[in-house]
This record gives sequence, C-alpha cells and structure tokens, in this order.
Amino acid sequence: MDDLAIRRRVAGTIEQCRAFDMEIDARTVAEIMTDEDTVAEKYELLSAERAAAFVEYEKAARRALRRPKVNRRSA
Repeated sequence: MDDLAIRRRVAGTIEQCRAFDMEIDARTVAEIMTDEDTVAEKYELLSAERAAAFVEYEKAARRALRRPKVNRRSA
C-alpha cells in the first residue's frame, strides 16, 4: 500500500475512533487497522507482513495525531 493510501486509511480510522469517543493513540489506530486487514484476509495472524504493516500504520498514525486537527466545515 502506498503512503497516500496509508495516510487516508489512518485518517479514516482516527475519525471513526473520535466518532465513538474513544481515547486514541498511534498504537490503537495501528491495531485496529491490522485487525481489519487480518479479517479481510490480507495478512495471516502471525505473519511478518502483518508486523511490517503494523509498524507502518503506527508511524503514520503518530504523524497524523501530532498534526493539528483542521475543521474544514467552518471555512
């Protein structure tokens, strides 16, 4: 998955977590995303590919959570 696709998925997962009023951090976002991938049979449960995806998702989530949230509706 390319960087833009990962950033979009991370942003969507973060928004879903906020909609459910969950306390979110990068690890939680990465866990949700890798669990979704495993259910979709993209990765096996204990595979190296899943572990690598988790690391990439966690990095992207950490970057996304550091950025200030922009309210696009108020403009």
